[in-house]
Amino acid sequence: MGSAIVKHLIHAGFTVYTNLDSRSPKAHQRALGAGMINVPLKTLLSKSNWILSIVPPGEAFAFAQKIRTVLAASPLAGLALPRAFVDCNAVNPETTPVGFIDAGIVGTPPREGWDPTFYACTESGSEQSSPATADALMKELSISQPAPMSRLVQTVPEGIPKAYRFVAELEGLAEFVGGGEADVFKGFAGVFERVAGSLEGDGVDVETLRSGVEKALELQGTSK
Repeated sequence: MGSAIVKHLIHAGFTVYTNLDSRSPKAHQRALGAGMINVPLKTLLSKSNWILSIVPPGEAFAFAQKIRTVLAASPLAGLALPRAFVDCNAVNPETTPVGFIDAGIVGTPPREGWDPTFYACTESGSEQSSPATADALMKELSISQPAPMSRLVQTVPEGIPKAYRFVAELEGLAEFVGGGEADVFKGFAGVFERVAGSLEGDGVDVETLRSGVEKALELQGTSK
């Protein structure tokens, strides 16, 4: 993902720096082949207006920690440089050890005729569920994932009144599979149990699902 995005940025006239310390030979090859300039981390911080963290999610925390360590130990500390740290990885924002802009990349790497979409937020807690984030996600899925959206529009209304039937089925699968993998089926069973309970109770979760379907239908109509 990162190398493909860099190619687009360089084509648009940007200079892209990177730090490849401790990265594999293949990572070096991809980065340099995309046109990145490999520099020490301190140099990267002093030269960059924007720092985009696009790494395997398991490496995101360590990279952010390296940024914080260098900033705290170097003469750069305290300077009002025009720099923003943007975490574009699928991580828990509460574990990121530096101040940052929380971003997500929706879609596959860019290619001819296709670009993924960056969604970003800067306010604390705004990465959590809200009507605004839900609408943005629905709109993005209607554009980049129309087939799954069409499937959901059909199956969600059909599945709501049958939700109770799937609880025991999925719990049985969890018992059969066992081990850590059983947690997946237990999680799905919990979802269906919640929907079934909502249908017989206050109806709030069911109304949320139905509103989502209506929104998806609306977006499908406007995208045609």
